[in-house]
Amino acid sequence: MRYIFLCFIFFTTTCLGQKKGKGHSTKAKADSTNQVQPDTIKEVKPDTAKAVTYLSTESQTSKKIYINDTTFFAVHIIGTGYETILMGSEKKFATDKDLNDFITLNKPIINTKKIFIITSPQTPYETIKPLLEIFKAHQFFDFKIVRE
Repeated sequence: MRYIFLCFIFFTTTCLGQKKGKGHSTKAKADSTNQVQPDTIKEVKPDTAKAVTYLSTESQTSKKIYINDTTFFAVHIIGTGYETILMGSEKKFATDKDLNDFITLNKPIINTKKIFIITSPQTPYETIKPLLEIFKAHQFFDFKIVRE
């Protein structure tokens, strides 16, 4: 009984969707009255191409940031302080707490998809780490680090 059932499943899956004629597309031309004309149905062959995903190993990209664009939030690390650009206005902060208060106040208007950290390539990680912790506290995970 089990073998008969397996043969039946095999037969139905191999024959599923096969017809004596060739396949037709479901797209058809419509005339000026929006009625489908049956003689305009075209034959199509099934697509056998496979989807392939290519992963980029490139970790650096180059993109210009326009200062006049008011839709982004940028934090420029200057020594031990920060300079922010939001909605076209620049503000300077000397401590992490001041920057955190500023982000808390302006969080509703910050576009989370356009956050940039501007720093030089020689800036050590210890300088960037407090800023990353502030971003983590505000759940800003989609940001880009841009070099000067």
